[in-house]
Amino acid sequence: MNINKTLILLLIYFSTFINTLYGEDVKIGLDTDYEFTTMSVQSYKGKWLLQLYNKSATQTRVITREIQTKEHAVIMLTPKGLVVRVGSEDYSSFYYDRVNIFGGSLISVEFPLISPIICEGLLEIIPDKTKLKVINTVPLKNAIITCGSSEIITCEPEAVKAHLVAIESKIRYLLKNSRHPNEPYNICNTSHCVRYDGVGANRPLVELIYPTISQHSLYYMKNLICPRYHHTCGGKISSAQDIYNVDNEPYHIAKNDLKDNKGSENCFHS
Repeated sequence: MNINKTLILLLIYFSTFINTLYGEDVKIGLDTDYEFTTMSVQSYKGKWLLQLYNKSATQTRVITREIQTKEHAVIMLTPKGLVVRVGSEDYSSFYYDRVNIFGGSLISVEFPLISPIICEGLLEIIPDKTKLKVINTVPLKNAIITCGSSEIITCEPEAVKAHLVAIESKIRYLLKNSRHPNEPYNICNTSHCVRYDGVGANRPLVELIYPTISQHSLYYMKNLICPRYHHTCGGKISSAQDIYNVDNEPYHIAKNDLKDNKGSENCFHS
């Protein structure tokens, strides 16, 4: 084999390896605790496209619409399917089976009575009987940073690192062991899985620190674990057996604080 062919094969292998590490996407179900039939989006940055799908017995009809910057689009579930309104237009005369929104940089997603979520990546809106399912697909790295920003309240760098390692481990574990095996998403954005408040919640400190711990996950006996953690401390770490009555997590053992309890300043030493 000549040198040129060897170099090409190495480049292909290296590209595949990098894509395996960083190219994985995460599908996140948004606000799955609530049932809603209407939602709206507003383009904040970039060229966003609405892709509307309508399936019949013979063909799939696909219509693509552009959402201008600062323009709203409303998606509503009706007994016949999804209808869409862009800007000041009337609702569409067609009924759709699915709506995809993609292409731009930032978009605001709003559900009734819930604070807006600023998202990136791909949005999928799917009717589910009497409610909408909304799924945000983003690269794994972005999901970890946003989940970390949504959960981490401290500014102490070592505590941020530790929490990010736990979050990365948990997300990677849930990608392989989903708590939603019958849903079109990998994780939900509630405490049931991992809190995810959208890219608008991203903290610069988390973004700066994440590259220093990227690809650092927690293993026990060479198996990836799903770490349990809490946002507060009470002077002692309890075991999974004591709290959850599980006996297959020997890595979650009871431990005292690393330092004597002298007040809230020791919260991040637990």
